Amino acid sequence: MKGSANAVQPSKGVTTDSQGKKVKIKIDRKFIEEAEEAAAKRRQRTQYGDEAEFTPRKVPRNRSDKTRRTRNGMVILNEILAQVEREVRNAQGYIAETEPNLVIKLVDPEEPVPHGAKNLATPQDTGLDFTTPVKNVPAYGAVVKEQMYLNLMRIRCTQPPYYYKSSDMFLSDMKLMVENAEKFNTTAETQWVIQHAQLMLRVAENKVDELKPQILEAEELVRKEEVSSTKDEGSIKSSPKTSPKTKAELVPSPLPSPEPMDVKAEPAEVGSTGFASNFQLN
Repeated sequence: MKGSANAVQPSKGVTTDSQGKKVKIKIDRKFIEEAEEAAAKRRQRTQYGDEAEFTPRKVPRNRSDKTRRTRNGMVILNEILAQVEREVRNAQGYIAETEPNLVIKLVDPEEPVPHGAKNLATPQDTGLDFTTPVKNVPAYGAVVKEQMYLNLMRIRCTQPPYYYKSSDMFLSDMKLMVENAEKFNTTAETQWVIQHAQLMLRVAENKVDELKPQILEAEELVRKEEVSSTKDEGSIKSSPKTSPKTKAELVPSPLPSPEPMDVKAEPAEVGSTGFASNFQLN
């Protein structure tokens, strides 16, 4: 329709052209029915809470919400130590010398990886695996009484209840891994296994030194939480407890015996019933 681009619709079915003259327009009945049906669906969604086509407004999460993960000292410390464990797990070494003895050196992460470098924890094609416990080797169980392996240390770092209360505890587990390797690998042919364990310990110690400021802060938080927890337990133990009363204590005490009344008889006036009708109580 001519002039419809500038038309303003003041009422249903009527518009005006550019010259201000009223012009009747025809609207397809099918279009009206579709619009009414869409409006009815919108009302229904509003009424019954159907959110299929409704995007709710995002509400900022309250940081004090108690359902969020508790970030206490143990969690923070063990998350840091988990970084150390990953560093150890991914460390690589290479054979630097073969004569007179085999010497394995640590790959410097800032330098190109030498040819033939292998993962220290799980060197390929050797059968050595520091990530899992030794199984089906009776001789190992006879020598090593307490196994230590990286998967166990990872669990201690990442799963509640978190195990490590200090970096010293973490390094003690690393040292135990070295001691176990030294106990079982006593021949010249297996000395390279001990070197792998020693290099992993060095990687752990270097990473702990690198993260020392964060570790010290987390360890101090752990100590404060332990002191606070001890005080809370002590206050609960020292609070007086009322012991339950026995059945005998629950029996009510007898009422006091009534005191004798001083009764003085005045001269009796005998009534029609033949009994004295006046008494005075003092």
